[in-house]
Amino acid sequence: MLLHLAKRINKNEVFPMMQKLPYHYKLYLSFSLIVTLILFASGTFFFQYNNRLLQNNLQSNSLDSLNLIQSRIEDMLVNVDKDLVTLHASKAFTDIVFHIPETPYNYFLQHPTITSDVDGILLSVLATTKANRSIHYISRYYDYLGTQINQQSLNSKPMTKDEIRDIPTVREALTTKKYKLYFPPHPDYWSSDAHLTLTVSRPIRDTYHTYGVLEYNIEAEELDELLKLPNSDDTYQLLLLDDSGKLLYHNIPDTPDNQIKELYKGETFEQPIGYYYADKNSLMAYSHSELTGWTILIKRDIHTYTMQVNSMAKTIILSYIAAFIILLLFLFIITRNLTQPLRTLRNNLYHLELNQDIHLDIQSSNNEIVVLTSGIEEILNKMRLQNIHIMEIRERAVKAHFDAMEAQLNPHFLYNTLSVIGAYGLEQGNTTVPKMCTELANLLRYSINFNHRTVRLKDEFDNIKSYLYIMKMRHEHMLDYSWDLDPTLDDINVPKLILQPIIENCFQHGFQNVPPVWKIHIRSYRRENRWLAAVSNNGQPFNQEKINQLYNRFDQFKKAFLEGREVESNLEQQGFGLENTILRLSIYYRGLEYFHIQTEDNLTTIEIGGFIDDESN
Repeated sequence: MLLHLAKRINKNEVFPMMQKLPYHYKLYLSFSLIVTLILFASGTFFFQYNNRLLQNNLQSNSLDSLNLIQSRIEDMLVNVDKDLVTLHASKAFTDIVFHIPETPYNYFLQHPTITSDVDGILLSVLATTKANRSIHYISRYYDYLGTQINQQSLNSKPMTKDEIRDIPTVREALTTKKYKLYFPPHPDYWSSDAHLTLTVSRPIRDTYHTYGVLEYNIEAEELDELLKLPNSDDTYQLLLLDDSGKLLYHNIPDTPDNQIKELYKGETFEQPIGYYYADKNSLMAYSHSELTGWTILIKRDIHTYTMQVNSMAKTIILSYIAAFIILLLFLFIITRNLTQPLRTLRNNLYHLELNQDIHLDIQSSNNEIVVLTSGIEEILNKMRLQNIHIMEIRERAVKAHFDAMEAQLNPHFLYNTLSVIGAYGLEQGNTTVPKMCTELANLLRYSINFNHRTVRLKDEFDNIKSYLYIMKMRHEHMLDYSWDLDPTLDDINVPKLILQPIIENCFQHGFQNVPPVWKIHIRSYRRENRWLAAVSNNGQPFNQEKINQLYNRFDQFKKAFLEGREVESNLEQQGFGLENTILRLSIYYRGLEYFHIQTEDNLTTIEIGGFIDDESN
């Protein structure tokens, strides 16, 4: 994507105003934009990654803290319940409470000795606990006795049995079928101070009857102590909810209940443990307590974390700005050095003459720009040489055209002369002479006509028919020729005069040292997607050495033509014959011509051909 953007920038598709800038500045701005995008993307990724890492650590730490706080609360409640189980198992305690009769007055107030004994039993459980804890026993007839280590701080208030009957914790404990009950912080019903206490209740019963209730009260302030974790400066605030989501308790000071409800409004707490953000500065972690049935929430102030994130963002931004400035400086230097050879080449091109070579001082071959510049220099020098060569070719073409126009002046006189000879022969009663003059005129007209570079294959065969007729008139019965032509090949375009040199070769070389009758067979045929023309004669065969010489000369002609050397001079030295024909076929078919010589059964066959182009034929 970045490379595509850089290409669009260099094509002026993104910033049209860059069109007038030098290539150095375009390259510099393109890479600067890419670096900017990379730095922006990497900075954003780095910030998001670290922010997410801090968030994960914060969330994980909050959940760990919640687990620890929940374990502390549950351990405290379990230990309190164990103390109550110890009292329930005390025979001295049960022997007293199982036999309390129903009276209209508080039984313990009427029996000081029994009260002292029960009080001692209760104090034995509280001996190792904090002074602000208290244990209360309420009989099934609502007789009441309470105690704690520091009796002076008990501050109990006198209560009638009817008042005791209306206390929620007592009423629920005497009617429940459970073995233990946990009550969230509530006003202390036994004290005139009405401070908040956390209560663990255990009914005192045997198999058949419930005799009373033991209540173990813990001041809610102890929960604040459980929120203070070792080796941690973080502060947590506690909320307790029941199964229906009703607020049971919180220790957030100076906060109205409606604001407290906003902290968990809309939360369903479907997962047994989790977290959510109540607002931008409050992270809430929650867990469901299987022991008590409460949902325990802790609120953590993340304002410090937010400040750390902002500080990290500022640090990242400043660091990346500094890195960006340094990279821009390096990019400017690097792009300037990279484009220096191009600027040098541009300056040389501005002052380049047509006959002047370009020479650059290349100090290193490892720099692709330098190598490219060197390649351009070499190409320009080759173009200069090619331009010179093209001008020479044009001069030769003009000269050839002038010679051709000059050569067309004399044939008109020759045609008129042949017409006069033919008319004279006809007047003398000789029909052969006019026929020979006509065929000779056709030969001359066909060979001298410069209007068409290519002809139909049928025209080539008609031309050699005229030639063979004249040769037949000359040699009479000593010459015999035959045809086997494929008429479907008549309209194929071929170079002009490719068959006559092969026929002439038969008379000039093949029949010189061979007695008559001389035989020539001409045929045309298809082979796959090629047309082929074969000329067979019974003259002197080619020996292998001459065939090799012929192929070598042909290769030299092709090489000379491809290199732009004087092909015409070579043809003049070797003669306008078979080599000329094959060379023109090679030029016409771009090296894909067909040429083959073979000798079999005293017959020498020369085959030529080329590809059939359906579109042009």
